[in-house]
Amino acid sequence: IENKFHDRSGILFLASFNGNMYYDGDAIWYFLTDVYPLVLEESKSPIPLTIAGTNIPDELYKLVETDELLSKNVNFLESAENIDELYNNARIFIAPHLYGAGI
Repeated sequence: IENKFHDRSGILFLASFNGNMYYDGDAIWYFLTDVYPLVLEESKSPIPLTIAGTNIPDELYKLVETDELLSKNVNFLESAENIDELYNNARIFIAPHLYGAGI
């Protein structure tokens, strides 16, 4: 059963990192450092961000752990068994790209 928009919450970023910061890692790093803090500051209530993927780079975990604002709002999900459920529960899906073409 598909959730209605008003039943969904949060932001989802899904990627195949393979332990590398290249490409997807760079993109979500930019979002975490330059965009997401602004979103949180402007929001009247918390907007959780789920970063899901395979072999999420340690650099991302460290960034979130060492930032008070991020650590309260970001969670990681390593190798999700069912991505349909992730999409069905998220209100927004982001696909930040710094370089490259397509999704």
